[in-house]
Amino acid sequence: MQTTLKLQLDTICGGDGEIRYIEEKTTKLDRTKSKKKSNQVLEVETSSGELKTEVVKKEVQTFKMVGNTPVQRLGGAHGKLWGHIRAAGRLLADLGEPGFESKAYVDRLMQMIIFSPGEVKIKPVGEMSIMKIPQITAGMNKAMMIQYFDCIPKGLVDIEMSYPEAYKKIIYKMLEQMEKMTGLNKRRTTLTILNKKEVFK
Repeated sequence: MQTTLKLQLDTICGGDGEIRYIEEKTTKLDRTKSKKKSNQVLEVETSSGELKTEVVKKEVQTFKMVGNTPVQRLGGAHGKLWGHIRAAGRLLADLGEPGFESKAYVDRLMQMIIFSPGEVKIKPVGEMSIMKIPQITAGMNKAMMIQYFDCIPKGLVDIEMSYPEAYKKIIYKMLEQMEKMTGLNKRRTTLTILNKKEVFK
């Protein structure tokens, strides 16, 4: 069985290994001088410094473009929507939803669900902008870094989902749960199912 889904995605972050570069000005204190004066009554410390501005290149995670249309790997084996619906099913198993025996059961079910095509065209609604997302690096230092992503505020996509008809009811529960979660790149995207059209094969 096959269902064609029309989806509205909100806050779509770029990725899939596509990178562009921007130039950004940064300002830092280049040099600091310090003087300390003291007498019997009062101690005063004065300092002076120079602000230095430089232009640096920043990586921006962006979208693959086909002509003027952004695309993203939403379908295919272990694509983003596949991962999103799997997360929804595993959450329902955690919540004890009837029909969802365990996470292992959901994982077995996922072997029968296919989204296609792999790369899906996105029809943007609104202008793309850069989103800056702070992230803690791994390791001992746990340093803070800022990642840059091109972000589409809202987009419309069409994708086909194939699955055995016998599992339609449980898979539709997973689709409903998907609408209540964030996912896809950086787990920032929410989705709304605008239409479902079923095709029997």
